[in-house]
Amino acid sequence: MQYHTIEAANVTLKLLLMVYCTEKCELELFNHSSDTVTFQLNFLDSPFVEVGSQVESLMNLNGPYTITIEGKRTRTVKLQELIDVSDVFRPINNAYSRNIHITIADGAKTRIL
Repeated sequence: MQYHTIEAANVTLKLLLMVYCTEKCELELFNHSSDTVTFQLNFLDSPFVEVGSQVESLMNLNGPYTITIEGKRTRTVKLQELIDVSDVFRPINNAYSRNIHITIADGAKTRIL
């Protein structure tokens, strides 16, 4: 897990009918190891989001996402989700985030990027 870096990340959210939202995310990840790795990816909200609101972490409602990257390779991961937000307190109507934070986990090892 010590060999991963996040190169670029963007998340776009749009609320539909107060029940669902579409969320798109694009991550560019680099595996510095020469070994192929597989890990679980989860999203963390920005510290700048209003307390009690969710943007990036809404993706976790449909996750975690299993990602595999070959050794010494860059992989662009594109996710697009339709997320049920009917149980989310005060869902945000529209949002765009850059330089997001994620966690990657492989068994007991976890990293925040």
